[in-house]
Amino acid sequence: MRGLALLSRLGEGVLLGPARIRTWADALGVELLAAPEPLEASSLRAFLARTAAPDLLLVDVFPRGLLGELEDFRRRAGTSWLVTRRVRPAFYGHAPVREALASYARVLWSEEPPPELADVHPRASRIPEVLLAPRPFSRLQARKRLGIPGRGPVVFGLGAGPSQAQSRMHRLLGKIAARLGAHLVFATDEAAGQRVFPAAAYLAAADVAVAAGGYHAYHELRAAQVPAVFVPQWRRYDDQADRVRNGLIAADPEGLERLLASLLRGEDLPGARLPLLREPAAGAEALAALVRDTLRGAEPSRSEARSSARSAWRGAPGSSRRAAPRRAGRREPR
Repeated sequence: MRGLALLSRLGEGVLLGPARIRTWADALGVELLAAPEPLEASSLRAFLARTAAPDLLLVDVFPRGLLGELEDFRRRAGTSWLVTRRVRPAFYGHAPVREALASYARVLWSEEPPPELADVHPRASRIPEVLLAPRPFSRLQARKRLGIPGRGPVVFGLGAGPSQAQSRMHRLLGKIAARLGAHLVFATDEAAGQRVFPAAAYLAAADVAVAAGGYHAYHELRAAQVPAVFVPQWRRYDDQADRVRNGLIAADPEGLERLLASLLRGEDLPGARLPLLREPAAGAEALAALVRDTLRGAEPSRSEARSSARSAWRGAPGSSRRAAPRRAGRREPR
């Protein structure tokens, strides 16, 4: 998703990713080069060996790629950056991963890193959260587009994770919403639920949201200021429970229903509204500005990253006509 956020603003470049996000890429005008499926190390390496190396390669979170497939491709690229989020410290502390990470020209944190990783790379810097940040619909517009009848309460579920987990959450929220007299919107790219993209544009329709605690859902809810309940999922490399630790967390179905009922009654529960993210587009604009400067041959220093981020947020320079960057990486769960 960070790749889509960046390339949709650059207006150029190629996204290397799974075929399942093609609809999203097409909607944003982003060129997608789909990886072969099923994902296997040998087929990914062969696929990348046939792919022209870019002037600038941006890799999402995983320094070696999903299956260790990026080493040769990264060597052929002109310059490589790692664009990452908060990860479990043990992941970047693992010797092969740490060695690969050291080979990047720079590391850009789009979330505050754990203290253990603050000095993980000599050219690491912090940029704002990188989100799609679509223009939000008004409450009335969002409800009309979603086909929500009347003015009753709406529970907005943001699907995430494996298909079976999403199906279970969809069924559970359907039962809870029915008991509470609320309409359910369950946004997902799986078969169950509604295919709502980008979901962040529709959050104004909600009276309360339910999400796992992935990067995008968490920060989009910060921007929308919709009261939220989190049901964090375990991820090997992403500590969702840590990300949402200051929010409302449901430990079981009964607790989830109690919290939703309280919020729909208008109770002001501590942690229901997350710290406001005032400029949700700032991170993608900052990253686009850094990429443009680099392709023009004027890469900013680490100390300049913050000022570049600010100027990009206020109005990024025009698109570069030089060779486009390519971004390789996985699609993050919401």
